Amino acid sequence: MRSFLAFSILIMITTVTAFSQAVFKNGYVIKNSNDTIFGLIEFKGNKTNANICVFKKDAKSEPQSFTPNDIAGYRLENDKYYVAKTVTVNEKEELVFLEYLVDGIIDMFYYFDGVSGHFFVDGGDNRLVELRKNPVTEYYTTYLKRAIPNTKQYIGVLKYVFKDSPEISRRVETIDLSRRSLINITIAYHKEMRADESIIYAKKTLSSELNTSVGVLVGVGCVLFLFFVASSIN
Repeated sequence: MRSFLAFSILIMITTVTAFSQAVFKNGYVIKNSNDTIFGLIEFKGNKTNANICVFKKDAKSEPQSFTPNDIAGYRLENDKYYVAKTVTVNEKEELVFLEYLVDGIIDMFYYFDGVSGHFFVDGGDNRLVELRKNPVTEYYTTYLKRAIPNTKQYIGVLKYVFKDSPEISRRVETIDLSRRSLINITIAYHKEMRADESIIYAKKTLSSELNTSVGVLVGVGCVLFLFFVASSIN
């Protein structure tokens, strides 16, 4: 029983270590001079991806870390694409790597600050506008505490951005503020406007993130199962 317990612990450690190891994928970085360097990029979570790019020229090279000050952007092959942009979040201006969701006559971006996600749209004038729900505002009177409901500021912004298509502007009124909804409505707009030059960088991302999440859950499930078996035998 002790040997089985030791074996189970070894399996658990191996599994956890496997999930914690750095994963590098083919990709490239874009220098501020617009030169492109191909190599391997470490695949991390949304918060880390927004602040740093870990790059290696090949599997044997030492990793280099780039911030949004160092490079113009980077991309994982057939996957996420990040560009260095200055944004204002919670009244604070920051230079970060924004995830490019859709590139076309309308550009859509995503940023995760470690607490919540933020979406930005460029309507073609090179200005980034955050899409957000206005926070609930509470105020007091002598006898009353009242909450003002969300005004869904993002709907007004999107209706203006998509104003050249009455149909898309109408559909905007019923969408939620999510990655999938914003990607789908932007794609629909480009089709409506017959803008064939649009690029959907996030098309594969939606499925690849799901596969990654499932893999992690399966791994954690195996660890918990082995621990339960080992405890029962002991």
